[in-house]
Amino acid sequence: MLSRTCKIFLFVLTIAFFLQINAKEKVKICADDNIQIPFIMILKDRKPIGVHVDILNEVFTNTNLTYSLELIPWIRCLDRAKAGEYDIVLNASYDEKRAEYLNYPSDSGPNEEAYCSSIYKLGCYGYYVLTLKNTNYDYTGEVSKLPFPIRVARGNSAEKELLATKNLQLESGKSDSLNIKKMIRDNTGCAVVYSAYTNFIDIDLKDKIKIHKIPYKLKSYYLAFSKNSKIDPKNITFIWKKLNKVVSDKENIKKIFNKYNTFYGKSSTQ
Repeated sequence: MLSRTCKIFLFVLTIAFFLQINAKEKVKICADDNIQIPFIMILKDRKPIGVHVDILNEVFTNTNLTYSLELIPWIRCLDRAKAGEYDIVLNASYDEKRAEYLNYPSDSGPNEEAYCSSIYKLGCYGYYVLTLKNTNYDYTGEVSKLPFPIRVARGNSAEKELLATKNLQLESGKSDSLNIKKMIRDNTGCAVVYSAYTNFIDIDLKDKIKIHKIPYKLKSYYLAFSKNSKIDPKNITFIWKKLNKVVSDKENIKKIFNKYNTFYGKSSTQ
């Protein structure tokens, strides 16, 4: 017969094994702290809500995974993900420099056949050109003809692309909102802003600006994983596949968008 000590040892091992197989792997996610209605919003208790939060909830429901989401400045989010402090960067477009430290789905970047065709994308978003309403300019897709100075938020992919284009007068600001205010104050130039921002421009600003119909660029955005993440690679693939199922359910996605557009007294355009 087993001694009392052996029985206790076996009991402890059994409990430890049970806890191990039932423990949920924790996934740390960071996102840009610039409010992006209806994708990311913050309530008075600082709890984030929005379309992307609802999508994350559905992705992680009924899995052996749990997640935490922290909203921080975009550059800090990227830097800390690079260091492995976060497992996922929420809503990151493909960028060659980022791809050095972030893992994207196999059908992203140079492997994406057409813009927004990746099946593992979080969504298809991008940037729009804004000018003063009293100007006669219409954006036709020719970047070289954008009114100077061109204002863009520091750290986003549009800034990198514009910096790589010669003979452009560029001003990098802290946020889209500040860039719009500078454009109005100085009565010059334009602003290239993230598409989500156009959903919640302040009324007093909206009356003074023009949102051009032709986008500066639309592209796929992803849940990009840090290459220094300790998350099981099988779970990374699982998350992307689960995301595809959630995003592909058009009726459900429409309900999510309508939920937040109604909350803010707006009708859905999705």
